[in-house]
Amino acid sequence: MSAMRRYPSYLFRDPLLLPTYLDNTRNGTPIILTNTIDINVEGDHLLNLYITQLDNEIYQNMPDGLGDVGEAMWMEDNWSELAPQMADAIRKHGWCMVQFYKDGEFGRWKVFSVNEFADWIKEPNKDGKIVRKGAKFSWADDLGNSWTNEELRFDDDNTFLIKWREGRGLETFAFPDLSQAIMTLAFEFRQMRGQLTFSTAKPSFKHFKYGPDANDTNIDDLDTKIKGIDSSSAIGAPITVLEQIETIEDKTLVVIEPALDKQLSYFAGVTRLPVSFYMGERSITSGMNGQGDTVDMLKIRQKKELIFNTIKPSLVSMFADIYDISLDELELPEDESLEEVETDTETSPDTSDENN
Repeated sequence: MSAMRRYPSYLFRDPLLLPTYLDNTRNGTPIILTNTIDINVEGDHLLNLYITQLDNEIYQNMPDGLGDVGEAMWMEDNWSELAPQMADAIRKHGWCMVQFYKDGEFGRWKVFSVNEFADWIKEPNKDGKIVRKGAKFSWADDLGNSWTNEELRFDDDNTFLIKWREGRGLETFAFPDLSQAIMTLAFEFRQMRGQLTFSTAKPSFKHFKYGPDANDTNIDDLDTKIKGIDSSSAIGAPITVLEQIETIEDKTLVVIEPALDKQLSYFAGVTRLPVSFYMGERSITSGMNGQGDTVDMLKIRQKKELIFNTIKPSLVSMFADIYDISLDELELPEDESLEEVETDTETSPDTSDENN
């Protein structure tokens, strides 16, 4: 008779906990990571909020300062979709190139980045040094059509290179917003939350102690019946075959929960956003006068302005080259939700004297 038998629990596990996706190794110029970073941002709730949702919120309304013609072009060329794609790409990968087409089969524009990158277009300058003149991209659509080595040159008036932060030449072409610090904290939080989810879904397991008369035949029969045991059903068996069933409790919950809260605070700190942004709820420190909400909203506003102002020079350049429109006072529109919180704060009664 086999001394031990295993009774597995069939619980969902986050596929992003696989070692394949717990990777932020960035090598080469430019960085080639296939689509590992994109999969992480799409599937990890912290990274998705920090990149995708934040970028969408920034451009959900047209920027101020476009003017009547600029607003018309923004609507016509669907910049509410283009601008977040640009922001997503440079914040994830450090850089992207945008190509505008006059009569293109891809639509009015397309954003290219690491996933489509094939090679740089390199040519010698007058001193014989190799310089970068553009890039080649290979890609395919969902219908199976493919394009190989499409060339985008920097001197083309319809081609634009956008970076999050300048790199270090041959060492790094461009730095992304998703630093190693951010990714490490996201990975650690994901692992801890995965354990918390598993422990909560399966807070205990059963230890079956066989009796002296247990053998392969009657244990096989027990196997079938044991798999159906839960809080609403039981099993009866001779004590000589099944001596005892012990419940072994998972005692890691008391350790994981406070650690997870601390880890979220670390992540919020390094991304310069309040914890409430990632929790999707009003600040617990707001009290009766809503000051906590105001502080949190101001932090979110500051982060949005940082992202907007990083991309702003590229937007101004693109509108000048494509539409011959000068944008001298392009600004992020006022945040209506912040105005509402500030209004609530001003109109809320001051109960401090009553509480003293």
